[in-house]
Amino acid sequence: MLATKENKPDIIKALIEAKCDCYISARSGNAAIHIAARKDLLQCFQILLDNGVDINTRDPEQNTPLIISVIKKKYLILEEVLSRPDCDVNATDCYGWTALHHAAHKATGVKQLLKAGANPNVYNDSGNTPLMLAAIEGFSKVIHLLTKANCDVNMKDSSSAQKTAMHIIALKGHTECIEDMLEAGLDLNILDNQYRTPLWYALNSGRFEAVESLLKYTSHVASYSCPTQAPETSCPVKLAFLKGAKKVIKQFILIGFDKDHIRYYIQNSDDVTADWTTVDQNDWFSFIQQPLTLLQISRIWIRHYLGRLFYLNVSKLPLPKSFQDFLLFSDFKNI
Repeated sequence: MLATKENKPDIIKALIEAKCDCYISARSGNAAIHIAARKDLLQCFQILLDNGVDINTRDPEQNTPLIISVIKKKYLILEEVLSRPDCDVNATDCYGWTALHHAAHKATGVKQLLKAGANPNVYNDSGNTPLMLAAIEGFSKVIHLLTKANCDVNMKDSSSAQKTAMHIIALKGHTECIEDMLEAGLDLNILDNQYRTPLWYALNSGRFEAVESLLKYTSHVASYSCPTQAPETSCPVKLAFLKGAKKVIKQFILIGFDKDHIRYYIQNSDDVTADWTTVDQNDWFSFIQQPLTLLQISRIWIRHYLGRLFYLNVSKLPLPKSFQDFLLFSDFKNI
Protein backbone atom coordinates (compact mmCIF):
# COMPACT_ATOMS: atom_id res chain seq x y z
CA MET A 1 0.00 0.00 0.00
CA LEU A 2 2.82 2.40 0.82
CA ALA A 3 4.37 1.77 -2.58
CA THR A 4 1.03 2.59 -4.18
CA LYS A 5 0.57 5.74 -2.12
CA GLU A 6 4.02 6.92 -3.17
CA ASN A 7 3.36 5.99 -6.81
CA LYS A 8 6.21 3.47 -7.07
CA PRO A 9 5.17 1.02 -9.82
CA ASP A 10 8.55 -0.76 -9.88
CA ILE A 11 8.35 -1.50 -6.17
CA ILE A 12 4.79 -2.75 -6.60
CA LYS A 13 6.00 -5.18 -9.25
CA ALA A 14 8.80 -6.40 -6.98
CA LEU A 15 6.44 -6.90 -4.06
CA ILE A 16 4.00 -8.84 -6.23
CA GLU A 17 6.83 -11.08 -7.46
CA ALA A 18 7.67 -11.68 -3.79
CA LYS A 19 4.12 -12.98 -3.26
CA CYS A 20 2.87 -9.89 -1.43
CA ASP A 21 -0.85 -10.01 -0.54
CA CYS A 22 -2.39 -7.24 -2.63
CA TYR A 23 -5.67 -7.36 -0.71
CA ILE A 24 -4.27 -6.28 2.67
CA SER A 25 -6.16 -3.18 3.78
CA ALA A 26 -5.03 -0.09 5.61
CA ARG A 27 -6.73 1.01 8.82
CA SER A 28 -9.16 2.89 6.64
CA GLY A 29 -10.18 -0.39 5.04
CA ASN A 30 -8.85 0.61 1.63
CA ALA A 31 -6.72 -1.83 -0.33
CA ALA A 32 -3.97 -0.81 -2.76
CA ILE A 33 -6.40 -0.92 -5.70
CA HIS A 34 -8.67 1.64 -4.01
CA ILE A 35 -5.74 3.92 -3.22
CA ALA A 36 -4.56 3.80 -6.82
CA ALA A 37 -8.07 4.63 -8.04
CA ARG A 38 -8.52 7.54 -5.63
CA LYS A 39 -5.13 9.05 -6.45
CA ASP A 40 -5.49 8.51 -10.23
CA LEU A 41 -2.29 6.40 -10.32
CA LEU A 42 -2.95 4.69 -13.63
CA GLN A 43 0.30 2.72 -13.95
CA CYS A 44 0.04 1.34 -10.42
CA PHE A 45 -3.62 0.55 -11.02
CA GLN A 46 -2.84 -1.36 -14.22
CA ILE A 47 -0.07 -3.38 -12.57
CA LEU A 48 -2.41 -4.48 -9.79
CA LEU A 49 -5.11 -5.54 -12.24
CA ASP A 50 -2.66 -7.28 -14.56
CA ASN A 51 -1.47 -9.34 -11.63
CA GLY A 52 -4.86 -10.69 -10.68
CA VAL A 53 -6.36 -8.14 -8.32
CA ASP A 54 -10.17 -8.28 -8.59
CA ILE A 55 -11.40 -5.24 -10.48
CA ASN A 56 -14.59 -5.27 -8.39
CA THR A 57 -12.85 -5.25 -4.98
CA ARG A 58 -14.89 -3.24 -2.48
CA ASP A 59 -13.86 -0.73 0.17
CA PRO A 60 -15.66 -0.39 3.56
CA GLU A 61 -18.52 1.53 1.92
CA GLN A 62 -18.82 -1.14 -0.77
CA ASN A 63 -17.36 1.15 -3.42
CA THR A 64 -15.65 -0.57 -6.32
CA PRO A 65 -12.78 1.10 -8.21
CA LEU A 66 -15.35 2.05 -10.86
CA ILE A 67 -17.55 3.85 -8.36
CA ILE A 68 -14.51 5.54 -6.82
CA SER A 69 -13.33 6.77 -10.22
CA VAL A 70 -16.71 8.45 -10.81
CA ILE A 71 -17.00 9.97 -7.33
CA LYS A 72 -13.45 11.34 -7.48
CA LYS A 73 -13.67 12.26 -11.18
CA LYS A 74 -10.59 10.21 -12.06
CA TYR A 75 -11.14 9.87 -15.78
CA LEU A 76 -8.02 7.82 -16.61
CA ILE A 77 -9.04 5.21 -14.05
CA LEU A 78 -12.63 5.29 -15.30
CA GLU A 79 -11.55 4.54 -18.87
CA GLU A 80 -9.21 1.79 -17.71
CA VAL A 81 -11.83 0.08 -15.54
CA LEU A 82 -14.44 0.17 -18.29
CA SER A 83 -11.97 -1.36 -20.74
CA ARG A 84 -11.69 -4.48 -18.57
CA PRO A 85 -14.22 -7.24 -19.38
CA ASP A 86 -14.67 -8.30 -15.75
CA CYS A 87 -15.85 -4.89 -14.57
CA ASP A 88 -19.32 -5.00 -12.98
CA VAL A 89 -20.71 -1.75 -14.34
CA ASN A 90 -23.89 -2.09 -12.25
CA ALA A 91 -22.26 -2.84 -8.89
CA THR A 92 -23.81 -0.90 -5.99
CA ASP A 93 -22.31 0.73 -2.92
CA CYS A 94 -23.72 0.43 0.61
CA TYR A 95 -26.46 2.93 -0.25
CA GLY A 96 -27.56 1.11 -3.39
CA TRP A 97 -25.95 3.67 -5.68
CA THR A 98 -24.40 2.40 -8.90
CA ALA A 99 -21.61 4.25 -10.67
CA LEU A 100 -24.31 5.67 -12.96
CA HIS A 101 -26.21 7.10 -9.97
CA HIS A 102 -23.06 8.93 -8.91
CA ALA A 103 -22.33 9.99 -12.49
CA ALA A 104 -25.84 11.42 -12.98
CA HIS A 105 -25.62 13.22 -9.64
CA LYS A 106 -22.25 14.78 -10.54
CA ALA A 107 -22.75 15.15 -14.32
CA THR A 108 -19.56 13.23 -15.04
CA GLY A 109 -18.81 9.97 -16.85
CA VAL A 110 -22.43 9.32 -17.85
CA LYS A 111 -21.73 8.81 -21.55
CA GLN A 112 -18.92 6.32 -20.89
CA LEU A 113 -20.97 4.31 -18.41
CA LEU A 114 -23.99 4.07 -20.69
CA LYS A 115 -21.76 2.98 -23.57
CA ALA A 116 -20.38 0.26 -21.31
CA GLY A 117 -23.88 -1.05 -20.58
CA ALA A 118 -24.82 0.63 -17.31
CA ASN A 119 -28.50 0.14 -16.47
CA PRO A 120 -30.30 3.52 -16.29
CA ASN A 121 -33.39 2.06 -14.60
CA VAL A 122 -31.93 0.96 -11.25
CA TYR A 123 -33.29 2.27 -7.94
CA ASN A 124 -30.92 3.22 -5.14
CA ASP A 125 -31.91 2.60 -1.52
CA SER A 126 -33.70 5.97 -1.40
CA GLY A 127 -35.88 4.91 -4.32
CA ASN A 128 -34.31 7.16 -6.95
CA THR A 129 -33.07 6.33 -10.45
CA PRO A 130 -30.16 8.11 -12.16
CA LEU A 131 -32.71 10.14 -14.16
CA MET A 132 -34.34 11.39 -10.96
CA LEU A 133 -30.98 12.47 -9.55
CA ALA A 134 -30.19 14.35 -12.76
CA ALA A 135 -33.63 15.98 -12.58
CA ILE A 136 -33.00 17.13 -9.00
CA GLU A 137 -29.78 18.82 -10.10
CA GLY A 138 -31.24 20.19 -13.33
CA PHE A 139 -28.59 18.54 -15.51
CA SER A 140 -30.29 18.72 -18.92
CA LYS A 141 -27.29 17.25 -20.77
CA VAL A 142 -27.30 14.22 -18.47
CA ILE A 143 -31.04 13.82 -18.96
CA HIS A 144 -30.48 13.95 -22.73
CA LEU A 145 -27.95 11.11 -22.54
CA LEU A 146 -30.17 9.00 -20.30
CA THR A 147 -33.24 9.40 -22.51
CA LYS A 148 -31.24 8.16 -25.50
CA ALA A 149 -30.22 5.03 -23.58
CA ASN A 150 -33.59 3.28 -23.14
CA CYS A 151 -34.23 5.06 -19.88
CA ASP A 152 -37.80 4.64 -18.58
CA VAL A 153 -38.81 8.27 -18.15
CA ASN A 154 -42.11 7.34 -16.48
CA MET A 155 -40.62 5.31 -13.61
CA LYS A 156 -41.96 6.40 -10.23
CA ASP A 157 -39.70 6.56 -7.21
CA SER A 158 -40.05 3.55 -4.94
CA SER A 159 -41.04 5.65 -1.92
CA SER A 160 -44.63 6.30 -0.92
CA ALA A 161 -44.62 9.58 -2.87
CA GLN A 162 -44.48 7.82 -6.27
CA LYS A 163 -43.04 10.86 -8.03
CA THR A 164 -41.39 10.66 -11.45
CA ALA A 165 -38.46 12.63 -12.79
CA MET A 166 -40.98 14.87 -14.55
CA HIS A 167 -42.61 15.83 -11.25
CA ILE A 168 -39.17 16.89 -10.02
CA ILE A 169 -38.36 18.78 -13.22
CA ALA A 170 -41.66 20.68 -13.00
CA LEU A 171 -41.17 21.45 -9.31
CA LYS A 172 -37.76 22.97 -10.03
CA GLY A 173 -38.72 24.60 -13.32
CA HIS A 174 -36.15 22.72 -15.45
CA THR A 175 -38.30 22.57 -18.58
CA GLU A 176 -35.49 22.71 -21.15
CA CYS A 177 -35.25 18.91 -21.19
CA ILE A 178 -38.93 18.10 -21.84
CA GLU A 179 -38.45 17.50 -25.57
CA ASP A 180 -35.90 14.74 -24.88
CA MET A 181 -38.29 13.22 -22.36
CA LEU A 182 -41.19 13.31 -24.83
CA GLU A 183 -39.14 11.50 -27.46
CA ALA A 184 -38.42 8.83 -24.85
CA GLY A 185 -42.13 8.26 -24.12
CA LEU A 186 -42.93 10.79 -21.40
CA ASP A 187 -46.48 10.97 -20.06
CA LEU A 188 -46.94 14.64 -19.11
CA ASN A 189 -50.13 13.88 -17.14
CA ILE A 190 -48.63 11.11 -15.00
CA LEU A 191 -49.86 11.14 -11.39
CA ASP A 192 -48.06 10.66 -8.10
CA ASN A 193 -49.69 8.92 -5.13
CA GLN A 194 -51.74 12.05 -4.36
CA TYR A 195 -53.06 12.29 -7.95
CA ARG A 196 -50.87 15.31 -8.66
CA THR A 197 -49.51 15.98 -12.15
CA PRO A 198 -46.22 17.70 -13.01
CA LEU A 199 -48.32 20.77 -13.90
CA TRP A 200 -49.62 20.89 -10.31
CA TYR A 201 -46.05 20.87 -8.97
CA ALA A 202 -44.93 23.65 -11.31
CA LEU A 203 -47.91 25.77 -10.28
CA ASN A 204 -47.52 25.06 -6.57
CA SER A 205 -43.85 26.11 -6.61
CA GLY A 206 -44.59 29.30 -8.53
CA ARG A 207 -42.79 28.17 -11.69
CA PHE A 208 -45.19 29.96 -14.02
CA GLU A 209 -42.89 29.73 -17.04
CA ALA A 210 -42.81 25.97 -16.48
CA VAL A 211 -46.63 25.94 -16.27
CA GLU A 212 -46.82 27.67 -19.65
CA SER A 213 -44.31 25.23 -21.16
CA LEU A 214 -46.21 22.21 -19.86
CA LEU A 215 -49.46 23.52 -21.33
CA LYS A 216 -47.75 24.03 -24.68
CA TYR A 217 -46.18 20.57 -24.69
CA THR A 218 -49.32 18.64 -23.68
CA SER A 219 -51.16 17.64 -26.84
CA HIS A 220 -54.49 16.67 -25.19
CA VAL A 221 -54.54 19.65 -22.84
CA ALA A 222 -57.99 20.78 -24.05
CA SER A 223 -59.58 17.48 -23.03
CA TYR A 224 -57.90 17.18 -19.62
CA SER A 225 -59.96 16.87 -16.48
CA CYS A 226 -58.98 15.73 -13.01
CA PRO A 227 -59.49 12.03 -12.24
CA THR A 228 -62.77 11.44 -10.41
CA GLN A 229 -60.96 9.87 -7.45
CA ALA A 230 -58.55 12.80 -7.06
CA PRO A 231 -58.98 15.00 -3.95
CA GLU A 232 -59.69 18.71 -4.44
CA THR A 233 -56.22 19.56 -3.15
CA SER A 234 -54.73 17.90 -6.23
CA CYS A 235 -56.71 19.96 -8.74
CA PRO A 236 -54.50 22.38 -10.74
CA VAL A 237 -57.48 24.68 -11.35
CA LYS A 238 -58.28 25.02 -7.66
CA LEU A 239 -54.61 25.58 -6.91
CA ALA A 240 -54.46 28.38 -9.49
CA PHE A 241 -57.42 30.09 -7.80
CA LEU A 242 -55.91 29.61 -4.33
CA LYS A 243 -52.70 31.25 -5.50
CA GLY A 244 -54.52 34.04 -7.30
CA ALA A 245 -52.68 33.08 -10.49
CA LYS A 246 -54.98 35.02 -12.80
CA LYS A 247 -52.78 34.68 -15.87
CA VAL A 248 -52.68 30.90 -15.47
CA ILE A 249 -56.45 30.78 -14.98
CA LYS A 250 -56.97 32.73 -18.17
CA GLN A 251 -54.57 30.38 -19.98
CA PHE A 252 -56.65 27.46 -18.71
CA ILE A 253 -59.80 29.12 -20.04
CA LEU A 254 -58.23 29.98 -23.38
CA ILE A 255 -57.20 26.39 -24.12
CA GLY A 256 -60.19 24.63 -22.52
CA PHE A 257 -58.29 23.03 -19.65
CA ASP A 258 -60.51 21.17 -17.14
CA LYS A 259 -63.63 23.11 -18.15
CA ASP A 260 -65.90 21.77 -15.39
CA HIS A 261 -63.60 22.89 -12.58
CA ILE A 262 -62.98 26.23 -14.28
CA ARG A 263 -66.73 26.94 -14.38
CA TYR A 264 -67.21 25.81 -10.79
CA TYR A 265 -64.42 27.89 -9.29
CA ILE A 266 -65.28 31.01 -11.29
CA GLN A 267 -68.84 30.80 -9.93
CA ASN A 268 -67.63 29.94 -6.40
CA SER A 269 -64.47 32.01 -6.28
CA ASP A 270 -65.13 33.23 -2.71
CA ASP A 271 -64.40 29.70 -1.51
CA VAL A 272 -60.85 29.69 -2.83
CA THR A 273 -59.44 33.20 -3.07
CA ALA A 274 -59.88 36.69 -1.68
CA ASP A 275 -58.04 38.25 -4.63
CA TRP A 276 -61.11 38.36 -6.84
CA THR A 277 -63.66 40.98 -7.86
CA THR A 278 -67.17 40.89 -9.26
CA VAL A 279 -65.79 42.40 -12.47
CA ASP A 280 -63.27 39.55 -12.74
CA GLN A 281 -65.95 36.98 -12.12
CA ASN A 282 -68.43 38.36 -14.63
CA ASP A 283 -65.80 39.06 -17.29
CA TRP A 284 -64.21 35.62 -17.12
CA PHE A 285 -67.45 33.70 -16.82
CA SER A 286 -68.66 35.53 -19.92
CA PHE A 287 -65.41 34.65 -21.67
CA ILE A 288 -65.69 30.94 -20.89
CA GLN A 289 -69.29 30.86 -22.15
CA GLN A 290 -68.31 32.14 -25.58
CA PRO A 291 -68.27 29.55 -28.40
CA LEU A 292 -64.89 28.53 -29.72
CA THR A 293 -63.69 30.13 -32.91
CA LEU A 294 -62.83 28.01 -35.94
CA LEU A 295 -59.15 28.68 -35.26
CA GLN A 296 -59.45 27.45 -31.67
CA ILE A 297 -61.30 24.31 -32.76
CA SER A 298 -58.63 23.64 -35.40
CA ARG A 299 -55.93 23.99 -32.77
CA ILE A 300 -57.60 21.51 -30.43
CA TRP A 301 -58.02 18.85 -33.10
CA ILE A 302 -54.60 19.23 -34.72
CA ARG A 303 -52.89 18.96 -31.34
CA HIS A 304 -55.07 15.98 -30.42
CA TYR A 305 -54.44 14.23 -33.74
CA LEU A 306 -50.64 14.62 -33.61
CA GLY A 307 -50.59 13.11 -30.12
CA ARG A 308 -47.76 12.91 -27.61
CA LEU A 309 -45.06 14.09 -30.03
CA PHE A 310 -47.16 17.03 -31.16
CA TYR A 311 -44.67 19.68 -30.07
CA LEU A 312 -41.84 18.00 -31.95
CA ASN A 313 -43.86 17.62 -35.16
CA VAL A 314 -45.46 21.05 -35.48
CA SER A 315 -42.58 22.44 -37.54
CA LYS A 316 -43.02 19.61 -40.07
CA LEU A 317 -46.58 20.60 -40.91
CA PRO A 318 -47.17 22.37 -44.28
CA LEU A 319 -48.67 25.36 -42.50
CA PRO A 320 -47.77 29.06 -42.31
CA LYS A 321 -45.39 29.92 -39.49
CA SER A 322 -48.02 32.17 -37.92
CA PHE A 323 -50.46 29.24 -37.63
CA GLN A 324 -47.75 26.94 -36.29
CA ASP A 325 -47.12 29.53 -33.59
CA PHE A 326 -50.86 29.68 -32.89
CA LEU A 327 -50.87 25.91 -32.38
CA LEU A 328 -48.20 26.50 -29.73
CA PHE A 329 -50.39 29.04 -27.92
CA SER A 330 -48.68 32.18 -29.20
CA ASP A 331 -51.81 34.02 -28.04
CA PHE A 332 -50.66 33.44 -24.44
CA LYS A 333 -48.56 36.59 -24.80
CA ASN A 334 -51.72 38.67 -25.13
CA ILE A 335 -53.08 37.55 -21.76
